[in-house]
Amino acid sequence: MNVINKLKEKFFKGKVFQNVSWILLQNIYNMLLSLIFTSIIARYYGTEGYGIINFSSSFVTLFSFIAIFGTNHIIINDLSEKKYAIGTILGSNLFIRLLLAILSLIVSQLVALIMYDKTTNIAILLFNINVIISCSDIITYYAQSKIQNKYISISKMISVTIFSLLKLFAVIFKFDITLYIVTYIIENIVYTILLIISYFKIKDNDSIDWHIDFKYLKKLLSKSKYYALSTLMVTIYLKIDQVMLGTFFSNKSAVGVYSAAVRISEIWTFVPLSIITSFKPVIIESKQKNKTAYYNNLQKLYDVVSSICFIFVIGIIIFGKLGIYILYGSNYLKAYIPLILLTFGIWIGVLGNIHFIWMTCENKEKYSLLYSFIGSMINVILNSILIPRYNITGAAIATLISQISSNICAFLLIKNARNISLMLIKSLNPLRGLKTLKTKGL
Repeated sequence: MNVINKLKEKFFKGKVFQNVSWILLQNIYNMLLSLIFTSIIARYYGTEGYGIINFSSSFVTLFSFIAIFGTNHIIINDLSEKKYAIGTILGSNLFIRLLLAILSLIVSQLVALIMYDKTTNIAILLFNINVIISCSDIITYYAQSKIQNKYISISKMISVTIFSLLKLFAVIFKFDITLYIVTYIIENIVYTILLIISYFKIKDNDSIDWHIDFKYLKKLLSKSKYYALSTLMVTIYLKIDQVMLGTFFSNKSAVGVYSAAVRISEIWTFVPLSIITSFKPVIIESKQKNKTAYYNNLQKLYDVVSSICFIFVIGIIIFGKLGIYILYGSNYLKAYIPLILLTFGIWIGVLGNIHFIWMTCENKEKYSLLYSFIGSMINVILNSILIPRYNITGAAIATLISQISSNICAFLLIKNARNISLMLIKSLNPLRGLKTLKTKGL
């Protein structure tokens, strides 16, 4: 049996397929609850209140690159390659994540104190606390490396269920905005507890000694620095639009309407991203065994993911306005045009996630800095020009152009990375992916 057939059998019949199934189940469940309860929150707090919530969250996310520092792209590779002890990888990553999360809180809070009002500052502080608690998510990377996402998915579904009920209580008991944001922290604490329980289930009888290895930390930070800078750039062109909207206009209603468009445009991405996440270890394995199979599987992954994205894009175009009205109400209908533009941008952005697999396998992390720098700079410049003139539509146009610039144009500028960009361009023909799915070629 050749390498491709082995990978096919592993994906469709083995742990990878089961892993995808659990991730999809988790995300479908989360999506349904999110659609229902987020729409309730958006209606209850109105465009202004919903805008404050999303602006504060986006502002914190803008600084969260400090907390993560690109280690999320390294840890799964280190766990898969097994060059270091699992306890060394997990313990060192947890230590540096906690340290950097506290630094992120200090830096972002200082900026917020200078620029924004008291209510916004309190909201930002609460979201910053949530970032610190989120450091526990390194356990999810351990589960991915073991291709065992069952317990993690169950943990997430339980915590999201609790969060959804808390959202309902927020409306019934008329919580103010800051008290509502506290529910995010409660959900994350519950999720952390469940993650710890899941960890012991997954590791079974394995003896794993969590500890800090400063020699490994040095290598980790050295390797992740490119990803850290690229994460900053990526975060800029993903979140700067909401931050700039909230900064240009003191009233946060525009952010509220735009956030509705962002929310709907992103809600479906769990499907392609679940496939990318679960297939990553298989791509890494094929790279180690057969170069031809490695590139063939990369192209097939681009094709299949792109076709899935295309189907959702068509659905958003046809049913987007109706969806906005049903979920958010007539006050949010201005989100339709931005929604269409953002959805096209996310199609390109989702495919760009596959670039990270290639960069990790080829040790080309430094390329991530170039493409994300180009995208973020174009986004900031275009937002500065277009938001004052076209408001939320201008922000959506800027995001779409920046996605194309970073994920396609930037890689065309690099000779030995040009093939990755060409793979993405080829995959924009949805028939390629449909053909691959029909033959189970993935």
